[in-house]
Amino acid sequence: MGNRFFYTVIFAFLIIPIIHSCNPGPEEPDKDPGPGEVEGMPIKPEPEEITWWIPEPGISWDVQFDRFPPLTYHDGVEVYILDLYGTPDDIFNDLKSRGNKIICYVSTGTLEVNRADADEFPEYLLGNEMAEWEGEFWLDVRYTKELRELMGKRFDYAKERGCDAIDADNMDSYSNSTGLDVTMEDQVLYNAIIATEAHDRGMAIGLKNALVLIETLVDYYDFGYNEQCYQYNECHYMRPFIEKGKAVFGIEYKLNKRDFCDRANEENFDFLVKGPGFDLGPFRESCR
Repeated sequence: MGNRFFYTVIFAFLIIPIIHSCNPGPEEPDKDPGPGEVEGMPIKPEPEEITWWIPEPGISWDVQFDRFPPLTYHDGVEVYILDLYGTPDDIFNDLKSRGNKIICYVSTGTLEVNRADADEFPEYLLGNEMAEWEGEFWLDVRYTKELRELMGKRFDYAKERGCDAIDADNMDSYSNSTGLDVTMEDQVLYNAIIATEAHDRGMAIGLKNALVLIETLVDYYDFGYNEQCYQYNECHYMRPFIEKGKAVFGIEYKLNKRDFCDRANEENFDFLVKGPGFDLGPFRESCR
């Protein structure tokens, strides 16, 4: 009896850590394969044509927006995501003098009516107001000619300010209640065009959220960027970026580091915990 108890206890101590360490988290749902190539898409950039910076996995980063001036600098952070319009020149200049890279936030899928160029967007381009954000309206991405010109002007301004890359937001209107008849194929075409506009100005561009479109667009975009994919068990969609040697930036607002960081690090993703309530202030906890 004594020996049996002894071996049972030893077995338990050996096997329980193994089971715990092998637990990959929630079971991954099947991936939607996306739409594939769409007629009219621009030519993908060839490796020898790429002259812009592409962030690689393992780079240290943070995101802070204009309602929290001045910028809080964190030791070792190489990349800052900042609002293109709301960030003062002195912050841009200081980061450049320090050798930091700057990714500039631009909502390429919506119109925020408080932006300086809002009057340039005709009413026929607008869909529903976003449910979560007052004064922000979905754009009809089927109007690629008009939006290419309008976003091109924004990217010209980003280049002038010294942005190294674009954080292109709200690029998944097809899956939202926009009041528009935008299809997944419409979205893919628009997203590819917008990526080309950034590259033509020597800037990188990231695909934010829009998970189902990643496999189709991974060669057009230079990094992935996601919010809350561990909370919703969707992060497996981001792997094509890592397979291409491109960084995946991510944020969780409601999870603690212990809830997901081991999985994020195993995937070679670069994830942060930011403040609750979509707080993009100076609070930052990195998984790395």
